[in-house]
Amino acid sequence: MSNKDLRLLLPSPQGEGPGVRAMQSHPTQVGQVIQSSILIVGFGSSLRSDDWVGRRVVEAIARNPPPGVSTLCVHQLTPELACSIASVSLAIFVDAYPADPAASVQTIALEPRSPQPYNSHISEPRSLLFLAEQLYGHCPPAWWILVPGVNFALGDRLSETAQQGVVEAIDVVAKAIETHQREKQNLIRDRSSG
Repeated sequence: MSNKDLRLLLPSPQGEGPGVRAMQSHPTQVGQVIQSSILIVGFGSSLRSDDWVGRRVVEAIARNPPPGVSTLCVHQLTPELACSIASVSLAIFVDAYPADPAASVQTIALEPRSPQPYNSHISEPRSLLFLAEQLYGHCPPAWWILVPGVNFALGDRLSETAQQGVVEAIDVVAKAIETHQREKQNLIRDRSSG
């Protein structure tokens, strides 16, 4: 499927296209243009124990989100998220990774990477950033916050390692947001004084 074909299926950053009208009443729905400057996406399966720890982190943040922040929890990353990603100034993805019980949260700065081969489900954020750039002309700075997990078997309970990771990841996300907002303010100040 070509980029032009994908553009016909996905909403535009202006909020036009298939499925957008049905989603406008829910600010954190897939495929919607996000009015906030920061989007935090938690993803993973709630049926596979620690795999859903990214969603748990984002659910906790969503209870009292900082100003200018929208949150979204999804089972998996899909191409429809590209529109939402293209409409923000910072994207933060939160996911689980298999680790030993003593592991800690990892933070990775992301750059867009072409998905190979094209698939209706995107396995990692770099491919989604690539789609946002190719389809909508904007790829925001992005971070991938990886929370350690030790149990990915069928189940709905987080391990102690993952539970500790939730607390650590919330702090990491808060620092990323604070840094981004400070850099944005500095840029505005520099532009107005220059």
